[in-house]
Amino acid sequence: MHLLHLICFDRFSDQFLDREIAARYLFQSARRSLVRLRKMQTSLAKRDYIKAIKADRERLPIVCTGDLIKERGHFTLKKPRHFAIDIASENRVLFQ
Repeated sequence: MHLLHLICFDRFSDQFLDREIAARYLFQSARRSLVRLRKMQTSLAKRDYIKAIKADRERLPIVCTGDLIKERGHFTLKKPRHFAIDIASENRVLFQ
């Protein structure tokens, strides 16, 4: 299970029922001390999708856990859990 800080959203699904998003998350390499952004996609429950839209509009990061899997060269977050807007995060400056 991975803890992710989603800090910007690239795409929301055109149809509300799909609830798929593409986002970028903070990644820190175990070998290097640098932190960078990586792209990922996931499908969300209705309440989490609404939180993601709100966070994007208000430029706030999201924190969540889940299984981050690399499939066909792309990262996908499976079984996203504990999806919450991270109001107190220092990552908020990355939006500015």
